[in-house]
Order: sequence, then C-alpha cells, then structure tokens
Amino acid sequence: ERQRTNLARMIRMAVDIALEVGYKEDFADALLATLQQVEKDYKDNLINENWFVGLGYITWRDEITLKTQTNQELKIRTTNSGLMVSGGKRWANAFQEWSVSGGYALADATVGNDDPNINYFQSGVSSSLLTASGDWHWRPNADSIAMGIEGILALRSGDYEEPANSNGIEDKTKITLGALLSVKWRIEPVEFQTKFGKLLGMPSSFVSFGLLYHF
Repeated sequence: ERQRTNLARMIRMAVDIALEVGYKEDFADALLATLQQVEKDYKDNLINENWFVGLGYITWRDEITLKTQTNQELKIRTTNSGLMVSGGKRWANAFQEWSVSGGYALADATVGNDDPNINYFQSGVSSSLLTASGDWHWRPNADSIAMGIEGILALRSGDYEEPANSNGIEDKTKITLGALLSVKWRIEPVEFQTKFGKLLGMPSSFVSFGLLYHF
C-alpha cells in the first residue's frame, strides 16, 4: 500500500511538471486519466468489512396440526406479525457483498378454524422466531441499490392453547429452512431492506421490511 501511494504521488508530480512546462501535454493528461481509473478500479474491488444491527417488521402465515378426540389431524393456519431485531457482519466491495446474520422476533399470532368437528379460534397468541442466515447481494451499477438472495434457518414456536375437546396440538415448535429475495437501498450508514420468500412448511410467503445501521 505504501509503494502504491508513493508511485501515484510520483506520477502526479511528473504530470504536473509536464503540464507546467508544456511538455507532451496530451500524453500527460492521458497518463493522469489512466492513473485515476486504476485507483478507482482498485478502490472499487477492495473488500471492506463491518458489523451491523437491524430492526424490522415481519409477517408470515404458519400452520399447526390439531388432533381431534378421534385422532383426526386438522391443519390450522395462523397469521403472525411482529418486530425482529438482528445483527451480523458484512463483507463488501463496490459491486457485491456477502453477510451472515442472526435475528430474533416476537410476534402475535391469530389462529382460525371453521372445521365442524372443532371450532377453534385464538388471537393475540405469543409466538417467536429465531433465525440464522447468509446472503449475497449484487450492486448492478456500483451504487446504493443492491439485489440478492438469502438462505435462512428458522426456529419457530408459539404458545397455542389446546381446545378442551381435542387431543392436543402438534408443531408448536418447528425448525425449517427457506430462501428469500432481498432488495436494499443504502444511505450510509443506514440501509433500508425488504425481503420476500418462502419457508418450508409454511403455507404462504415470508415478508419483512426493516432498517440496518452499519458501523
């Protein structure tokens, strides 16, 4: 790095002298332009790393299994939404970035079922989501917009009450994998991110909106 800085300074001094005395000015201008492009390419490809924290809103639909007294299994869908806190580490240059992160969300779930055997409804059920993920993003124009994909491992749990006329609820706790599409817009040191994708075993998409702070 010291040699790179010294050589760049020497080239600039030579260019200044050439322009001052009028010696091969076109060549001096071209040399300076080439140096500036080389320095830009070097900085654009340099890998920087940093830590970040985030806060976001998430929502997803889940599914639990309710057993009747005759051992019939009923699939019941739940709607969940809440806030997630997250944190992780990022490696990035001007064109792409990678990161690993973890998150924890507290959410409220609404459970509904119209089956004639068991009429089951709950609202305000406490649920949680613990995640670990890794992602890759591409910056198409080396600017503040980035698009990418994320792989996620999630542990979901919920405090669902069992109806009196049932044999219990399965899948109160579930471990699952998923894949998400992600778009980010950055105004240093803050970044807005939205994610949309699918987790295995969940009947609908997983969606989140949030802010990240890089330091």
